[in-house]
Amino acid sequence: MKKILIVDDSKYISDILTANIGDSIQCDVTICYTFEETRQILESQADSESEYFAAVLDLNLPDAPNGEVVDFVLKKGIPSIVLTGNLSEKVRDNILSRPIVDYVIKNDMSEIYHVLSLIHRLDKNPAVKILVVDDSSAFRQYTASLLKVHGYQVLEAVDGLDALKILDEHKHKHKHKIMMVLTDYTMPNMDGMELTRAIRKTHSRSELCIIAISSYTKPELSAQFLKSGANDTISKPFFVEEFYSRINNHIEMLEHIALIEDMAVRDQLTGLHNRRYLFDLGNKLFMDAKKQQFPLAVAILDIDFFKKVNDDHSHKVGDLALKAISEQLRLSSRKKDIIIRFGGEEFCLLVVGRDNYHIFFETLRTAVESMELSLPEPEGGILKMTVSIGFTTDLEETIDKSLLKADIALYQGKENGRNQVVDSHDVNSDRAESDLLRTDQRDN
Repeated sequence: MKKILIVDDSKYISDILTANIGDSIQCDVTICYTFEETRQILESQADSESEYFAAVLDLNLPDAPNGEVVDFVLKKGIPSIVLTGNLSEKVRDNILSRPIVDYVIKNDMSEIYHVLSLIHRLDKNPAVKILVVDDSSAFRQYTASLLKVHGYQVLEAVDGLDALKILDEHKHKHKHKIMMVLTDYTMPNMDGMELTRAIRKTHSRSELCIIAISSYTKPELSAQFLKSGANDTISKPFFVEEFYSRINNHIEMLEHIALIEDMAVRDQLTGLHNRRYLFDLGNKLFMDAKKQQFPLAVAILDIDFFKKVNDDHSHKVGDLALKAISEQLRLSSRKKDIIIRFGGEEFCLLVVGRDNYHIFFETLRTAVESMELSLPEPEGGILKMTVSIGFTTDLEETIDKSLLKADIALYQGKENGRNQVVDSHDVNSDRAESDLLRTDQRDN
């Protein structure tokens, strides 16, 4: 488990931080009250890598009144947030001469809680990629060094053309996409303005942030950048605090937008994707399979006699059953597959690249049949469930038509006794589609 180090001679502040960190982040907290105690703990670790992903440090300890603990912890490679009760200009300059994450005035409780947001960022930032675009090697390295203090992954490009190449590579080949581009204006081959316009042809403001950083010679240049698609502008030279605030605020905004968009395509109860996702990205996967001719199965899975589960045990138990089966579907699938809660007790699966789809779905059916759901008290006992699955590997003109073939197969499985897998190729060809409306008669 991740660990955070807190060093402060005030037990009151240490306890507040520990309590709030424990409520919001899964991590262990180590508290030290002196520099000596801190030194002993950190020197007992292996020299290769610290156990701590963040530290919160009092600038002035009784046995280290001049920030010695900050210097010591930074040398251990631990991103550090500094607490201070005094913020004169001299103290501020002294603090910022060190590569710290940020400083916080500890006699202001609202600022103490700001420490939590900084820790959240340090926890998330290793998964965030930022591309720095500048033809000046010195400025690229300086900007990259600032970003790395906050734990961001940093990529570098020497001009706009180089940046576009890197963006394209990371869009298709890497787990984490680039979330932000920091670009200079004056560069050879393609300047920052041209780069911004080119990026906006393929990346919206809500998925990738562009910040222009430049020594503007014209006052209107900032406005031109914003109209060309930049999210923000920063003038050189800049204050480090302003730089970090703008970077972090924009990254958090992108994360909030992504969360809202994800919630819009998620089923609230099970956490699976919903119908909207099916007819958006699911349809894209379907059309890609048709175009590129890779194997894809479209399946519909229905929980047998689910109405009886609700009637006999309660809707609360029905919800538990839906969650349990949803989790089994997740465990049985791969990342490239798409699992949808289609509605009620019905699920849709788009399964990519299996050698034998009948065996795969039969294994899934057996896994559900083997499940035992413990019923909550006072009822108690065990609930057993089965599912029927209809699937097709025929990629019709549209995903709707393939769904209909899977639905016809599912209906035949229901009619033949349930708890079985039916391939659309095994369906009675004389069955009229008009008799196969999706109805309540399956389980009622």
